[in-house]
Amino acid sequence: MLKPFLKPNEADASSIRQSDIIVPSILIGAAILWAWFPIILSMVYRWNSDPQYSHGFLVPVIAGMIVWFRREDITAGDRRPSVWGFAFIVAGIVGYLVGTRIYFDWLQLASILPVLYGATLLIGGTWLSRVAWPGILFLLFMIPLPYVAEVAMARPLQTLAGTVSTYLLRTLGFTAIQRGNLIDMEGYVLGVAEACSGLRMLVVFFALATAVAILSHRSWLHRFIIVLSAIPIALVCNVGRIVVTGALYVYAGPELAERVFHDFAGWLMMPAALSLMWLEIKYLNLVIVEFGTRSSAGERKMVGVLRASS
Repeated sequence: MLKPFLKPNEADASSIRQSDIIVPSILIGAAILWAWFPIILSMVYRWNSDPQYSHGFLVPVIAGMIVWFRREDITAGDRRPSVWGFAFIVAGIVGYLVGTRIYFDWLQLASILPVLYGATLLIGGTWLSRVAWPGILFLLFMIPLPYVAEVAMARPLQTLAGTVSTYLLRTLGFTAIQRGNLIDMEGYVLGVAEACSGLRMLVVFFALATAVAILSHRSWLHRFIIVLSAIPIALVCNVGRIVVTGALYVYAGPELAERVFHDFAGWLMMPAALSLMWLEIKYLNLVIVEFGTRSSAGERKMVGVLRASS
């Protein structure tokens, strides 16, 4: 007599719990937007004012594309709202408060990622969280690096770019002498400033390589090589930019060299890097034999987008 009476009540309680999640989720979402709005505005201002992070405007777009393409590949999973989403939201709020307390902007911005993941659990359960987590993690590329990390990465890259460029210029027959971050060559002084370190190119191309790897159905080894190769490809493109500029200083004069260095080379570096990555993927398809793998619909579309951009 008791069991038949309890079953409807249990079902009703379950439905009530799911419906009760909607209103708190809306309220928490509004509170989160209100709490993060000032720091997000400061990040957008950094994108607009600092050329090194101007790619930040594209990162949310690519993250959205990743989520949209993955929806065709992830079919299994519970789509009922999960209360575990609140745990991730609380963790993100704690991270935001800690970042505010210690004046660490990067932690304040990064703390929104677990909040977004928690929101996917509340809205679409484990299925939506499985679809969205790579795109959410990809949003890390839109957050400016901490100043300490910038300095720690930019200076070695700056020195490396100057050393390799000097060696290549000598190999091509130019008289080039490196003095710190300056290259003396045949009456001209070519400065390898921090903006020429290649850090921006490295971050941008690392993000694009990661997007392609995420949408790939290849083996983990294949994906790892694609992501890791972003480092040498970005460095090669940056060094090529410096070497071409040095050659133009000698043969065409400083006016044309500066114009190419600051205008045309910036537009050509990304297509060149994407072309090198495309050749790398073709080569990996020949040397790495994989069984039971296939290209995802998302990967095919993303590669098409990258080819169109080049």
